[in-house]
Amino acid sequence: SWNGSYVKIGNGDGVRYNSLCALDIIAHEWTHAVTEHTAALVYSNESGALNESMSDVFAALISGNWLIGEDAWLPATAPALRNMEDPTNGGQYDPTDPIGSTGAGHQPDHMDDKYTGFSDNGGVHINSGIMNKAAYLIATGGTHRGIRICEGLGRDVLGLLYYQALTTHLVSSSDFSDMRDAVLDSLDDLYAGNPHYSRWRASIINAFAAVGIGTAVTCPMTCWIAPFICPPSPHFVCPPAPGFVCPPAPYICPPA
Repeated sequence: SWNGSYVKIGNGDGVRYNSLCALDIIAHEWTHAVTEHTAALVYSNESGALNESMSDVFAALISGNWLIGEDAWLPATAPALRNMEDPTNGGQYDPTDPIGSTGAGHQPDHMDDKYTGFSDNGGVHINSGIMNKAAYLIATGGTHRGIRICEGLGRDVLGLLYYQALTTHLVSSSDFSDMRDAVLDSLDDLYAGNPHYSRWRASIINAFAAVGIGTAVTCPMTCWIAPFICPPSPHFVCPPAPGFVCPPAPYICPPA
């Protein structure tokens, strides 16, 4: 744990955990220190769950996978303490037993299953799964709850966007919707001139919509090297504006 001055690392109990001296666990706790001295997210309810998720995101980026605490985790109920790729671990999260489910390594991955009680400081370790899933979708793309993410932005871009959000746009009371806005504002800060900007923006919007925050949008088509040719294969003809010629790099096709 981060206690405001230093990180404390436990030996584990040999039943639930081995030694907690694992890279992602230590990275998670030190990120709490960074959060305390930047956005200072209040440790309760949605802001607290966002605080926990922010620590998981940077732990995952540092450790190189989407599992949290797998090197210390002993129960066979889940592959790790938390699984950002699939917080429910195959749909095993039980909304009627949120504490027991989370203790077994299963979290909600959508606002429909958000915990609204008072335990766990209003569900900071429970509802962080919702934000974890959104971060995973931003980085990797895919489809969740029937909503398609246009393209994955990758781990490096995710890290830059989340650090910008944490240090520039989030405040102590920020909730899940505020995080969506903060990531979009960070995209404007860092990538407004990037040829992927429009698709990345739609991807972020859809990643949050896929976990129940905001409304999904249609993915823009991307124009590639050959004039008016768009992916995916088989190629489709871009709807060109008058006089438009595709540039020699991926750009967003203009509307017809």
